[in-house]
Amino acid sequence: MNPFACLNDDVLNIILSLLSPSDAGKLAQTCRAAYTHAIPRYLSDVTLGLEVQRKPKSQLASFCHFILSGAPNRASFLRRVELRQEAFPWVEVEIKAKLGDPFGIRTNRDYSLASLLAEVIQQADGLEEVHVADADPPAGIRNALDGCAGK
Repeated sequence: MNPFACLNDDVLNIILSLLSPSDAGKLAQTCRAAYTHAIPRYLSDVTLGLEVQRKPKSQLASFCHFILSGAPNRASFLRRVELRQEAFPWVEVEIKAKLGDPFGIRTNRDYSLASLLAEVIQQADGLEEVHVADADPPAGIRNALDGCAGK
């Protein structure tokens, strides 16, 4: 028997409010009934770039695509988003230099997904906090934040 069928939605919401967003995410992975109730809590507090990953661009892209596709109200579950500098990957850019010049390669942040993240922020009508840690937000995100401030 499904334990979630025995409890009404109010009781489930109280229980989920006592869980951390991370624990709610783990609960959401257990079954479809848990997913339906736990995903709003899981998405309530999101940190992007918390862990250094091999492919940080894929983490950011996966998050944005998850929020923007599928269930139409996922963005409304976002309450707090923290964007760390590591959310945007480093890319190497070769510059014109003399052969063998060690300064012929520069690294820059790849902000190509900023417009997709800005779209997520614009759709997040319940968003209360946005933290941009150790980074200067790209223009697209800055414009989205300015637009949200007027809501």
